[in-house]
Amino acid sequence: MKIILPSYQEPGTWLENAQMLDPQQWVDGIELLFFSYDDDAQAILKKELPGLRDLAARFSYSLHMPDPLSPKCEELIEATSDFVSLYIFHPLKSSTNFTSDKEQGQKNLEHWAGLVTSFQQSFQAERFAMEFTDLTSFQQAEHILKDCMVCADTGALLRYGIEPSVWYAKYSSRITEIHLHSIRNDKDHYPLSKKDEWLCPLLAEIEKAMRPDTKDSKPTGKSPLRINLETFALEDSKTSYWVLMEGRCNP
Repeated sequence: MKIILPSYQEPGTWLENAQMLDPQQWVDGIELLFFSYDDDAQAILKKELPGLRDLAARFSYSLHMPDPLSPKCEELIEATSDFVSLYIFHPLKSSTNFTSDKEQGQKNLEHWAGLVTSFQQSFQAERFAMEFTDLTSFQQAEHILKDCMVCADTGALLRYGIEPSVWYAKYSSRITEIHLHSIRNDKDHYPLSKKDEWLCPLLAEIEKAMRPDTKDSKPTGKSPLRINLETFALEDSKTSYWVLMEGRCNP
């Protein structure tokens, strides 16, 4: 199991946050957040690439790709593929598919899936994982990308009334990263709490899948599993870490 944090733990760039996290020995990796890949993002990345590469021996990187995906994302993958292990992407929003013209909606989905497939073919399929963001969008995308690796997001699952442990058990053989965070009043990206009743059943499923010698285990095929404590302040991430560690010791 690797403990991952998003690249925004305090205001600053990807490299500034990575350098700040370097002394935090409990942090194994960083999710580089790219919500866009515009001119500003490209300029910052070009400047910071050497420093991020230098820290690749210290951190295991995943990269959250811009949404929606575009052909330009291939430039981002090419620039980072020598040190990023995993690329996380969102399914195409269902509103993009369900237009008044159903035929056009299907074409939109197929065009998007073709883009994902081209990335997989060029940079290895197992390096791309589709994140659960909402039920309809995920189901539509999974129907056309049947064997794609996936990323569990506990906040999104909880907002849709889905028990994270049940979803994990279903997809464990394809899950490469988990975005682990809580919800409060239907809003996500809150730190974990001892009051989160869903957490211990999920951790039990994770532990079972990590034991290949057990009869019922389902090996992920991508070990160690990446546990991304997806909160956006270091103190919140520390809170999640200690709740997680206590939960693992006392399932």
